[in-house]
Amino acid sequence: MILAGIMFGAVAVMMFIACLITRKYKRSCFLENEYKFGMGFALWLVDRFRLHVKVGADMWKAMDNVQCHEDVEESLKKHTVKKIYYLIVIVMFMCVVSCILCIKSADNDKKEAVVNRPSPGEGEEYVTKTVIIDDGKKEDITFEVSERQPDEEETHDVMDDAIKYIDENYLGDNKSPDEVSGKLNLMDSVPGSNVNITWITDEEGYISADGTIERIREDEGVVVSICAILEYGDVEERHYIPLRLVKREKDISDKDNLLDAIEEADKQSILKSSFALPENIGGKKVRYVSRSKESIVFIVVLGFISIFTIFYCCDREIMRKNALRKEEMLYDFPEIMSKFCLFLKAGMTVKGAWNLIASDNKKDRYINKEMQITQNEMHNGLTFTEAIERFGIRCDLLQYNKFANWLVQSSKKGTDNLISLIESERFEARAERNKIIMINGEKISQKLLLPMMGLLAVVMALVIIPAFAGL
Repeated sequence: MILAGIMFGAVAVMMFIACLITRKYKRSCFLENEYKFGMGFALWLVDRFRLHVKVGADMWKAMDNVQCHEDVEESLKKHTVKKIYYLIVIVMFMCVVSCILCIKSADNDKKEAVVNRPSPGEGEEYVTKTVIIDDGKKEDITFEVSERQPDEEETHDVMDDAIKYIDENYLGDNKSPDEVSGKLNLMDSVPGSNVNITWITDEEGYISADGTIERIREDEGVVVSICAILEYGDVEERHYIPLRLVKREKDISDKDNLLDAIEEADKQSILKSSFALPENIGGKKVRYVSRSKESIVFIVVLGFISIFTIFYCCDREIMRKNALRKEEMLYDFPEIMSKFCLFLKAGMTVKGAWNLIASDNKKDRYINKEMQITQNEMHNGLTFTEAIERFGIRCDLLQYNKFANWLVQSSKKGTDNLISLIESERFEARAERNKIIMINGEKISQKLLLPMMGLLAVVMALVIIPAFAGL
């Protein structure tokens, strides 16, 4: 984990140095309120690898529409620099946090092999450790840690309760005293009291002092007896327990052996405030690992999710502006049709009506910008037909495509039917705009629904709470 922490820290330091070196790189490209530390490095990466020209066709088209076909590549570059800047910030933050967690985890691994014992009177507690036995798979073990016994004179307790506790717990994982195959729980004290227990096992040697079944006949059970000597002050009482030992059907697992070894270490260090956990079980190496390592993986995954989310939100913002552009142009379409119809009826030519509408600089609307672009193209030598066709393609809306086709046809065949076509389209466009207004109104109503429900809940609370409080 130390090596991983060093690698994460090295990446963070290198990125910081890169940001420091490139802090003045093309700084004039940013406004003073736009520039942040790290944007120079982001701009260098974009220029070095030409990242802004590798966007999809949909993003390029959306940016072209939003910028009204001016400085599209420069706008895409700023948009890409913004995303790369967020990427740099997230990666640096992720590396710094992961470095701290790795170093902390390495320090915790050393502490994991030591268990702090509860103070006297607090009772036993269960401790869960994550272990790796002989470089195998990682698994959790849970074991009991006894409280530290005081060195002072023991107080009196009830002997009958101690015997009852022994009868309830001495079997351990065994189901019945008539079928004992696993390790017995030969406790040396009773929790919550100062009764000391000493065990006398069977004379044949089938049961060891710690309750482990040493040997069992292959074909038949063995009946033995064990004795618990309870010492309570100056009082001593013996409690005999008959048992029938049977052959164990399966071998004890490494995990069970580890738990047994931990229990034995716990008993041998009962007077100490802490004890070391076993490092070897049956010739197999045991490592205790800190659970904080899992949080490092979580930080890395969270970092990648954050990068994806920010990239998605940045691109979605451009798409949202493109959708608002189309909605605005559809909303302005009836007004454009009305002005064209009015100017044509007044005797103006199609080109003259176009120039007059395009020259209206009072409104900062997308349709006015598109018409001004077409007007500038005609002034720069492009024919009226070509300029109008390009206008229809740029607008990318069915209504404006039809309008552009009518103007192109009128320039070739005359304006006899143009006014009637524009008038009929104007009425349809007004009906379509009314639909858009109704849809937007419904969206606003839906957004206001939750605040209105909140206000209703507050009013009801103001009425109901005093009524119940008066009761």
